[in-house]
Amino acid sequence: METKKDWACKIVQKSSLTKQHHKTKLQSEIKIHKSLAHQNVVQFEDVFEDKENVYIVMELCPNQTMLELVKRKKRLSEPETRRFMLQHPRVGNVGH
Repeated sequence: METKKDWACKIVQKSSLTKQHHKTKLQSEIKIHKSLAHQNVVQFEDVFEDKENVYIVMELCPNQTMLELVKRKKRLSEPETRRFMLQHPRVGNVGH
C-alpha cells in the first residue's frame, strides 16, 4: 500500500544490544511509541526486524525534533517553553 507520505526509520543494530537493559530499553521505547496517539506527538507506524537490525518506522518531522531545537538554541525562552508545554498531551488539557 502506497501512502505517498515520507517516513523516518530508526535503525537499531541488534549487535549494539549487548546487555539486557539495552534490550529492555528498546522494548520500552517501542511500547511507548505504540501507545501514543496525539497530534503533537510523532506518529508511530510500524516496527519490524531482520537478522541484524530492528526498524522503527515513525512520522517524519521535517522541521526538527524538540531535542534538536533545544540543542540548536541552547535554551528556550519562557514564552517558547509555555507554548510547547501547552501542546504536550499530558499538560495541554490541565487547567489552573
